[in-house]
Amino acid sequence: MSVKKQLKNPLVQQYVLEILLPIVGYFFFDWSLTIIAAFYLIDFFSSEIARNRRVYKVYSVNEVDTILPFIISLISGIILFSISILWVWLMLSWYHTDYEVEMITELKAFAREELWLLLPIVYLVYHVKDVMTFYMPRKFMQVRYKPMVKFQVLELLILTILILSGTFIWQFFQLPDLVVLFGFVIIKIGFDILVARTLDEKYQS
Repeated sequence: MSVKKQLKNPLVQQYVLEILLPIVGYFFFDWSLTIIAAFYLIDFFSSEIARNRRVYKVYSVNEVDTILPFIISLISGIILFSISILWVWLMLSWYHTDYEVEMITELKAFAREELWLLLPIVYLVYHVKDVMTFYMPRKFMQVRYKPMVKFQVLELLILTILILSGTFIWQFFQLPDLVVLFGFVIIKIGFDILVARTLDEKYQS
C-alpha cells in the first residue's frame, strides 16, 4: 500500500496526529510538557464524546429495553475524566509550587491562541475514523450493547490509571523532558493498539 493510501486511512490519521503534533509542538512551537499533557487530555475528552456517541447509536438501533448502561457509560466518563484533570493539576502544582502562576498563564495563552482550533481538529479526526470504521460499515448492528458498555468502561478505567500513575512517576522522579515527551507518545499509542483494540474485539458479535 502506498504512503498516500495509508494516509487516507482514518486510523493512520489518528496516530499521525497523536504522534507528530506533540513532537512538532515541543520542538517547533515551544510547547511545554504542561501543554502537551493538556493536548492529551483534549484527546481524552474528544475520544469520550465519540465513544458515547457510538454507545448511544448501539442503544438506539438495537431496541434494548433500558438506557441505563448508556447513562453508566456517560457518568463513568465524566467522573474519570474529571479525576484525570484534577490529578494532573495537583501533581504539577504540588511539585512545582512556584510554577503554578506561570502554568495558569501558559494554559490561558494556549486556550486563547490554539485550543479553539485544536479541539475541533482532534474531535474531527475521531469523528472521521468512526464514520469510516463504525457508522458506514454499520458495525453498530454487530455490537452487543451491554458488553460494549462494560468493556469500554474497563478501557476507560485502564486509561485513567495510566494517566494517574504516569503523571505521578513523571513528577516524583522529575524525569527529563524528552523521556516524558516520548513516554506520552509510546503509552498513548501502546494503549490504543494493545488495550483498546483488544477490548473492542470482545463485544463484537
